[in-house]
Amino acid sequence: MYSRSGSISLYANAYCNLPPVSANVALFLCKLCTSNGVKSDNIHIIGHSLGAQVGGIAGRNFQQNCNATIGRITGLDAANPGFICPLCNNFRLDWNDAKFVDIIHTDVFLFGTPLKSGDIDFFVNHGGPFQPGCFDYTNETVVSLLEDPLLILLMPVACSHQRSCYFFAESIILNDFYATSCSLAGNVPLQCLYIDRVYMGEYCKKRQAYDIYGVSVKAEFPYGYGPRGPLY
Repeated sequence: MYSRSGSISLYANAYCNLPPVSANVALFLCKLCTSNGVKSDNIHIIGHSLGAQVGGIAGRNFQQNCNATIGRITGLDAANPGFICPLCNNFRLDWNDAKFVDIIHTDVFLFGTPLKSGDIDFFVNHGGPFQPGCFDYTNETVVSLLEDPLLILLMPVACSHQRSCYFFAESIILNDFYATSCSLAGNVPLQCLYIDRVYMGEYCKKRQAYDIYGVSVKAEFPYGYGPRGPLY
């Protein structure tokens, strides 16, 4: 999607279809609750990029149509293009869309949003601009670069954008992303304070005090530095 000539039109088409897709997701979840006995508190939407924005809009539709609130939404580097308005919360994932919203930022300012969007936002690798290892080229990527030189700009960005999915998957089995509370400069972490620490990923819990965290990661699996936390 990121490297082909039709990528902009594909993204634009997907972007324009967010409202009906989100509405149908909300309808499906509502039927699960009303007809199949699923509790809304037990629903956890996990979405990457545009999927994170779909989750937010679906959560809002669920509230309006089902008179209930989804338990949790996790945004994996929620999409930035088309969602950069800080005050346009009705059209992007934010902390009101579920009882708990956590966001993992890995490619801020480019494919991923730099905006604080959740109850807890994790900015990975010194604010989330690029991820370690995403500038390492293999023989396969060199061949791809010869076919499409534009990839030299897009591949590291796409790698960083997608890395949020790998981080979340790793958190399920290892829970090794120990995050540190941070202060803000605008919407991006400025200084990590080492006052409060939580685990990023599947076992993240809602906090009362700090809501911005920084996380250091490695260039390859396992990405987390640890120490490992409990798997529950």
